[in-house]
Amino acid sequence: MSTFDDYFAALAAADAAAALDTLEQALARGASRGDLVRDIVIPAQQRVGDLWFDGTWTVADEHAATAISEQALARLSAASARDADTLRVVLACAEGEWHTLPARLARGLAEDTALEVIMVGGSVPADHLGRHLRVVAPAALALSCTMPTNLIGAARSIDAAHAAGVPVIVGGWAWGGSQHRARRLGADMWLADATRLTEAVRSVAGMPVTAGAHPVPAEALLLDAVPTELIERALARQSARDAWLSSMTSVQRDRTFEDFGWLARHAAAAVACDDPTIVRDVLSWLLGLLTPRGVPAEAIIDSCDYLAGAVTDDAPRAAGILRDEASRARAARIGETSAGHGAEPSGEPGDRGDRRDPMGERP
Repeated sequence: MSTFDDYFAALAAADAAAALDTLEQALARGASRGDLVRDIVIPAQQRVGDLWFDGTWTVADEHAATAISEQALARLSAASARDADTLRVVLACAEGEWHTLPARLARGLAEDTALEVIMVGGSVPADHLGRHLRVVAPAALALSCTMPTNLIGAARSIDAAHAAGVPVIVGGWAWGGSQHRARRLGADMWLADATRLTEAVRSVAGMPVTAGAHPVPAEALLLDAVPTELIERALARQSARDAWLSSMTSVQRDRTFEDFGWLARHAAAAVACDDPTIVRDVLSWLLGLLTPRGVPAEAIIDSCDYLAGAVTDDAPRAAGILRDEASRARAARIGETSAGHGAEPSGEPGDRGDRRDPMGERP
């Protein structure tokens, strides 16, 4: 078996000792820490996410595997010699972002470089982050954000860094596949590949920055902390017209309430980033996740329209995005049905149980 196969087998068995021993043996054979992070730990975590998403693994399985990978990263992150021209970088998760593993993976990839990496952990309040940056005076802040619902928190983190005179490099799943979201929220660079972190820090070091240059729209701030009454209004209106929703249990209703709030916060991020694909992606994810569990696709799509109706006076741009993406999803479903795919599930209301937060690789 390969090093990857041995490592993943240890994750699947929740055997931390075996996983760490596999990496130690690879180091003894001459592999570098960066190679092991890039070629073993990261692909293994991606497979963990896939197995959680398709229902093969439970949340408990995923959490156990992720905890082992965090131990592995700690073992691989032994201090290395620093050059005279070493640059200091603070590595943090955005305000509200608790997925620290992607940031730790980035640190592991940077460990063999000429960077001094200061890791400050998950969900650092923006004002605390700003004070820390003033004290340690790094060449840059590397900011990780996994969940799109934390992009507005990331905007606060970026502004705090700029107020401290520190340029910001961002990375993580939430930023999409281009510079667009990063630029809209004021970041100085989006980085797709953490192996290029040293190069990126050198390119932004000393860059002049300005705080407050990219304010988040008021309606995005409103929906990021969406008032309960708006969600209740949307859910009540849909329940009155949708037999499936009206037959839900109290537990299922609570989960559906969470889904409305989830959609609202994605809409907030879409407005802040001027990027409707944020709503498109989460709607597609919900459809892919819930319809196999018996939740009617039309009920999921209709939720966007009912939420739009509830928020349209306070957040007209978000309401427009929600309606447009509902129409797009509905048209796609019609096309699938016409092609003989996507048959509507039937039966009792499905499971709206714990289904998020696999490892920070998906919303």
